[in-house]
Amino acid sequence: MSIKTQLDPTVEGYKSIFNNSMDAVLLTHLDGTIFYANAAAEELFGYTQNEICKLGRSGIVDTTDPNLVAMLDERTRYGRSRGELTFIKKDGSKFPGEISTNVFIDKNGIMDTFMIIRDISRRKNAEKSLKESEERYHSLFKNNHASMLLIEPNTGRIVDANPAASSFYGYSHEDLVKMNIENINNLPDYDVHSEMQKSKTFQKNNFLFRHTLANGEIRDVDVYSGPITVGGKNLLYSIIHDITHRRQMENEMKDSLDESLRVQDELITLIENIVDEVWFTDTQGNIILANAAARKFQKEIKSEALSLNKLIAKSEIYDTNGSLRVKDGSPLLRVLNGEILTNYDETVIFPNGEKQYRQVSSAPIKKEYNKIMGAVAVVRDITIQKKIEESLRVSEEKLRLAQTRGEVGVWDWNVVTNDLHFTPELEQLYGLSPGTIKTYDDWRELTHPDDIEKIEFERDNQIAQHKPFDLEFRIFHHSGEMKWLSTRGGATYDDNGQVKRVLGINTDITNRKKVEEILQTTLLRFYKILSSMSASVLLVTADNKVEFVNQEFCDYFHLNEEPDYFIGYTSLNMTRVIKSAYRNPEEALLRINDIVNNYKPVHGEEVLMRDGKSCLRDFVPLFIDGKPYGRLWLHLDITERKKTEEKLHESNTKLIKEVNDHQQTELRLKDLVNKLKHSNKELEQFAY
Repeated sequence: MSIKTQLDPTVEGYKSIFNNSMDAVLLTHLDGTIFYANAAAEELFGYTQNEICKLGRSGIVDTTDPNLVAMLDERTRYGRSRGELTFIKKDGSKFPGEISTNVFIDKNGIMDTFMIIRDISRRKNAEKSLKESEERYHSLFKNNHASMLLIEPNTGRIVDANPAASSFYGYSHEDLVKMNIENINNLPDYDVHSEMQKSKTFQKNNFLFRHTLANGEIRDVDVYSGPITVGGKNLLYSIIHDITHRRQMENEMKDSLDESLRVQDELITLIENIVDEVWFTDTQGNIILANAAARKFQKEIKSEALSLNKLIAKSEIYDTNGSLRVKDGSPLLRVLNGEILTNYDETVIFPNGEKQYRQVSSAPIKKEYNKIMGAVAVVRDITIQKKIEESLRVSEEKLRLAQTRGEVGVWDWNVVTNDLHFTPELEQLYGLSPGTIKTYDDWRELTHPDDIEKIEFERDNQIAQHKPFDLEFRIFHHSGEMKWLSTRGGATYDDNGQVKRVLGINTDITNRKKVEEILQTTLLRFYKILSSMSASVLLVTADNKVEFVNQEFCDYFHLNEEPDYFIGYTSLNMTRVIKSAYRNPEEALLRINDIVNNYKPVHGEEVLMRDGKSCLRDFVPLFIDGKPYGRLWLHLDITERKKTEEKLHESNTKLIKEVNDHQQTELRLKDLVNKLKHSNKELEQFAY
């Protein structure tokens, strides 16, 4: 032992100091016997001082810890040691501790040790969490299928790239980390750095760029970017998606506008001749389109209401469970809040006492940016079907499900034997001869593979809860055509609650699915037409948030960003952005505030712009159920019309002047004639 500490012989004096220490302090003999422990040690280990002294080193230290031997050896050689050991509390739990120990000689010349122990569990857990977090980050970054880059925001230097980025750009990882983002991005360097600063300060996180690959090919990319801290460095992450094909598709869609209009006409004809009722509403539930079947229903119940909710407002409506429906639970309101209802059953009792069972399939109509603009509902009168089901409930379940009408087929699956029975009507829906389907596996072979797992999971989940199921799936018809079927059914159980049989009814819904698909496609095209209107459009919600801006608005007010950039702007920020476009910005701002505060329609108000243009401004307050929903601003450029009016005014003024001059000339001529007549009379008198 080369180093020894000479402690003041008055060890008792030091004990008073140790008792006030925040760390655990122990005084021990070299053999591990403990003869003093301070209050912090008692709190740390859960023992009293006497208990700690009785236990000794082996009672509070995990003697299997390999660090123990090394620290004892270091203390023997140098008179002190420092490191980490595993300690044991009174409750048997173990914890990591940091220990510092020194050898000292007391007043009797005996060598003892004092040690300071600190619980480092929190630090260890933090280190472990940090390590796991870094491992997750590296795993996510390296294994992500999307191209990902880490960029130094001030210089544009590419700090790191994942394998997907190397594959997409055609550069090795070593080459990419030697490059700047300007080497890839086709924007001018100044614009690239400007966009990076927007991402760095959270002003913008989604960008559309054109990037050049290693082979010289230029690709359209959609980039999501934002700040991230990696290894203590403030960087930008960029997630890159190749949208070249999508852009090409968009261009093709623009080129096919005439075809879209033709399809729209065909769609309207198809909807008009559908047997089921088809209703289209706006966001307030007002009917904007109804086919012949819907108009017939409206005529039969003698209602001229323009709102779908008010159409049967005087009737009693019950949900499937038999409870009287409250207004907030109506399918239309649920759909306008974003739900999609498929084959939703309802019961309507009209004022004359007539009862009708109706099946509603409804979905919200959305813009490209997912804003609900209205709803479409397909309603089928299923009164006859319901009455049949009610009359069959008194019979055995198989008999009740077997009796079907129209294009409905029944099936019965014996879960125990795996035998599956199809009624002839159901096999006819598949285009098969009677008796073709014999087992459950036969059915699976005819079902679209993308639908099997989903419908089996949902069906089994409902059966496990002793509930009926209602599903939709695709099948391969014998003709080779793919068709849609809906299936409704339930299970029978034994005394132990185990499933014995599963029974159901299938209905061909292929036509309905085609109609829904055509409707959705046409409506999307219709909203694109709205976005390309010649008038500038700005829609602000009641909570003062920008909800819609078209490209014409951005062009008219000289805004460089895409319309979607302004979605979510507050009305105050939007006003600040556009007010400089007016000839008198402050006066324009005051007038805008007056219009909003007054909240009454304004039509055809002329406004002068800074660039010399004139426009007509409309303000339309919007309401839903009597409550303000938002406000719509429309601006129409009338500069050319004003010039034409001014030229016409000048022409009219000139013409009026010429007419006045002509009239003055006629008056002078008339006066001259009168004078001549008078002179002639005088001459005649003189001659006489």
